[in-house]
Amino acid sequence: MNAQFLLVAVAVAAVFACGTTTGQGSPGNGQSSAGSGTPPAAVDYNAPTNLDACTLLTATDAATILGGNVTARSTTRISCSYGDDTGHFVGVELAGASLFGPGRQALKATNQQVEDVGGLGDAAYYSVSSGEATLYVKKSGAQLTIKTGVSGGNQTVGQQEASEKQVAQLALSRMRP
Repeated sequence: MNAQFLLVAVAVAAVFACGTTTGQGSPGNGQSSAGSGTPPAAVDYNAPTNLDACTLLTATDAATILGGNVTARSTTRISCSYGDDTGHFVGVELAGASLFGPGRQALKATNQQVEDVGGLGDAAYYSVSSGEATLYVKKSGAQLTIKTGVSGGNQTVGQQEASEKQVAQLALSRMRP
């Protein structure tokens, strides 16, 4: 999960680094602010500070989803993942919603299959690459990246998408509108 998230984050950073800023000598007018004395507009790569990934996906949730005892793999404010002793895993990562559109474009640019998903958050899509699905959901200023699976790939894309949608519905129910 972290490798794909990192790929998207790097691609988005490159898109913003190559983009223009706006405003007359300041962010907003389509002109570069280089040499103007005005720093470029800041892009919010970080998750909103009022969210915690491990509140959106708890160990109890993971145990229910995976069907047994789980061990925490990552439990930070922005990344929470769990696994069981059979290689199954589930995780949620948070980022700022500003990554959602550019991240989608970056995935398409690398020829990954991107499929819109209705009924989740403000917008959502699956990315499928090498037989693995990842769900991206935008809601209330945040992007949730949701990944489930089995180490060794013994789960179909359809099974992953169904599990990820279940995790998204649970996480979204815990977010304030």
